[in-house]
Amino acid sequence: MKRGLEMEQFAGYPGMPGNDTGHGFAQSNRMFLSTVPAGRGEQQLAHILVLASIAAFIVAAPFAKRDMPAVWAFIPTYESALVMNDLITAMLLFGQFHSLRSQRLLVLAGGYLFTAGMTVAHALTFPGLFTAAGLIHAGPQSTAWIYMFWHAGFPLFVIAYALLRDERAADGPLAAALETAPRRSIALCAAIVLAIVVLLAATATAGRAWLPDLLAHGGFAPVQRVTISLVWMTSLAAFVVLRFFGTRSTLDMWLRVVMCAWMIDIALSGMINHARFDFGFYVGRLYGLLAASFVLVVLLIESGMLYARLAALTRRDLQERMRVKELEHLGRLSAGIQAAREEEQKRIARELHDDLGQRLTAIKIDLTMLEADLQERAMPNELRAQTQSMRSLIDETVSSVRRIAAGLRPAALDDLGLVPALEWLARDFEGRYGIPVRLDFPTGEPSFNPAAATAAFRIVQEALTNVAKHAQATEVRVQALQTGDAWRIVVADNGRGIAADTPRRNNSFGLLGIRERVRQLNGAVSIDTAPGKGVRLTVGLPLAAVSDDTST
Repeated sequence: MKRGLEMEQFAGYPGMPGNDTGHGFAQSNRMFLSTVPAGRGEQQLAHILVLASIAAFIVAAPFAKRDMPAVWAFIPTYESALVMNDLITAMLLFGQFHSLRSQRLLVLAGGYLFTAGMTVAHALTFPGLFTAAGLIHAGPQSTAWIYMFWHAGFPLFVIAYALLRDERAADGPLAAALETAPRRSIALCAAIVLAIVVLLAATATAGRAWLPDLLAHGGFAPVQRVTISLVWMTSLAAFVVLRFFGTRSTLDMWLRVVMCAWMIDIALSGMINHARFDFGFYVGRLYGLLAASFVLVVLLIESGMLYARLAALTRRDLQERMRVKELEHLGRLSAGIQAAREEEQKRIARELHDDLGQRLTAIKIDLTMLEADLQERAMPNELRAQTQSMRSLIDETVSSVRRIAAGLRPAALDDLGLVPALEWLARDFEGRYGIPVRLDFPTGEPSFNPAAATAAFRIVQEALTNVAKHAQATEVRVQALQTGDAWRIVVADNGRGIAADTPRRNNSFGLLGIRERVRQLNGAVSIDTAPGKGVRLTVGLPLAAVSDDTST
């Protein structure tokens, strides 16, 4: 079986695969938190945090009803930090949506924007914080109901995030809108979420008369226990849906940790405690802040890593650009050197043929005239032998000069064209090495420009030299034909070939010369061989690079 030893061709870059945020992940998008699979180390860390949260809950639960001093600065400090965490997280998720066009990320970003808005509403209505009854026409029950709406709403966003599956743009108008107008989609999502926040806040304040009382006599009313249990169940449902319907992405894993901390927050600050400013109230809200920080921290770490990766890619791109420019410069330099060498060889060949050849011919004529004059004077036999030897030496020198001149630059290439030059090369090769060369050329002269004709001649010449040195062949075939929009030149021998385990000699000057000439013409080179099957060199040269613009 033949093996390709050398192949040079130009190929386009492959298209990027589609985005997949399901259980499989597209290789091209494995750089975002929402698409990269969670590693084993990250999974272990998440499990440790969940177990630590449960252990802390077990330790704190017996003390949840213990009364603590009312620290009024705690509420604005805690909720300000919570709003900033949620807003930054929402912005980062909106940014990922803009890159990936994932409607799941859009919904989750809306969920974090929702918690930020509800936190602001909770702070504004908290009694005794800004005014005795709270702002925006709040009543005694407004803050408690906003807390319920807040802690039941975010898990619903998470459930929607876990159940959604992203579609391609052609699969529906919604997906098409997300694909073509991401900024408009972000603005629309933010408007809808803020409208929901305003509606729920208005329900808890202006519509408080329609809602049952959750607080009574400084503690929780029975209806509050039922309501908070339902709210807690929504967080549990979000955790379960993430576990069984979510993806294996790092984002989904950390969202499960968030929902675990979210349930602990609700349990400590709204279920097993008995009033505001007790131990459960403080600890539960700290858990809420911790839950809000999980995704933000990993998103910030991811952003830092992406920035570092972008910097590395930019640096690598600059290095590649410099390398390409250097290669282009070296290519132009090599082309210039080859052109100068061909011109110099042409000049030397012409001087050898025209100057030295003529001088030798003149010497031969003078010697012939001298020999004729001496014969009239009864030239001695010894002198006659010397003149004949001198004539033979001059003939051999003339032949050597012609051979050297033709080796430097065959006159047929400039005077007659490529095909006659290759025919002369084949006959000269047969005469030197005794290896027959079969030529297979199309009818008519290929319309090569001078540079391409020189390159084709030198490629065949170097290939025949390699055959003579290494192939141990008894026949060589040289073929040239036009295939589509390219010229193909093939040099094949029936020699010993090259074994599969033979190391390549890419640093061979002959091969390097062929490769460089072909590269300058934007062509391709391939070498196929096998033991006992000979070597087949194929060169493809595009018509656009070799055609003679002056031809008709």
